[in-house]
Amino acid sequence: MALNGIISTSLTGLTASQEALRVTSDNIANVNTPNYARQAVRQQAVLAGGKSNGVDIQAIERVVDRFLERAALSSTSDADRAEIMNLLHDRLQAALGRPDSGSNLSARMNTLFESLGSLALNPADAVTRQQFLGDLGAYTKEISRIASVIQELRGDASTEIEARLPEINDTIREIFDLNAKVIQQTVLSGEPGAAENQRAAALDRLARNLDIRLINNDDGSVDVVTTTGILLVSRSAYAKLSYSAPGQADAATDFPPIEVRRINPISGAETGTARELDGEIRSGTLRGLLDMRDKELVDVSLALGELAARVADQINGVHNANVAFPPPNQLTGNVVGLASTAPHRFTGIAEFAVVDQAGTLVAKTSYDFDANPGATIADVVAAVNAGLGGAATLSYSAGVMQFTAANATDGVVIAQDPTTPSDRAGRGFAHFFG
Repeated sequence: MALNGIISTSLTGLTASQEALRVTSDNIANVNTPNYARQAVRQQAVLAGGKSNGVDIQAIERVVDRFLERAALSSTSDADRAEIMNLLHDRLQAALGRPDSGSNLSARMNTLFESLGSLALNPADAVTRQQFLGDLGAYTKEISRIASVIQELRGDASTEIEARLPEINDTIREIFDLNAKVIQQTVLSGEPGAAENQRAAALDRLARNLDIRLINNDDGSVDVVTTTGILLVSRSAYAKLSYSAPGQADAATDFPPIEVRRINPISGAETGTARELDGEIRSGTLRGLLDMRDKELVDVSLALGELAARVADQINGVHNANVAFPPPNQLTGNVVGLASTAPHRFTGIAEFAVVDQAGTLVAKTSYDFDANPGATIADVVAAVNAGLGGAATLSYSAGVMQFTAANATDGVVIAQDPTTPSDRAGRGFAHFFG
């Protein structure tokens, strides 16, 4: 071998070693860089005339496990979904108050029923009555406050969705541009590692907001789709997400969907029709925000409404099981939505009476529902009116029961039979219609 050949062969080894040292130093410098993957030099022998003629750098490759990389993206999406939901849950818990607090909803409800018990024992005492009304007002205000906080949290979740979309769209466009850079560097230098690391960091940021799946192409680029198959990035186009938060939310707010549109990278114009994305997102912060806005907080709101309705029903039950003194001239119920021809479906006995201002009985009748199981509401009304002989009129119109004394100075009373009280679905006659 000529001297020049020996020197040339040696220089290829020095050049390859120098490049390997450069890559190693780059790996060391980026040891704490997030999403940086170690690079490795792949060498190959140089042959000339069937003989070895030194060494060459075939490629500089990122050392990654594709399976673990994809699993990491999935874990990132799940973790960020849980994190954003936890933040909203913490705010909700703060609104509900500490369990041992004397001013939370549970404590106010206990205080309310204690006041109601005291009122039942001493109904004539003005201070006791005033205390009950004050406790009732505090309880209802707390219900209203929590209901407002729930809707505020739903509105905040909606606003946060809108606030995150610019970053998501910028990241999608960045991945598209980095795909082109990876392809270019692969062709020109065989060293796309830097661009691939940048792309990996962008993919991680995107995965924090929604679940994604990668499709690796032969040229080094990746197609990015949601786990349900909605295309976000390809070699020829990318997607853009849009959402407009409706502002202040209430129980009747109809939130618009997140929409995804395909963008022509050359013109920047939208192509095709928009698709709704809400149902296609399985994880990430967007899924967490959607779940809190449309499910978790809605369920809490419904539970709060159910609690308030049951407490109100219990208080109404106590109220309707007793008689005011002096009794009012007229009792008007709530809309129950039943036709007058509907069967009454009560059991037991209800009593109807008219008294004067001194409490002296003017007229009285009772209705035995068990004795008339097939009677309609209209039949009950007719029987009661006949029994009172004109001293008062029971009427039922548009789903509302009304009981009115004929004499403006008299009062009307609906009471339960002490032995066999009337009942329909756990409510007495006055409670059911009142």
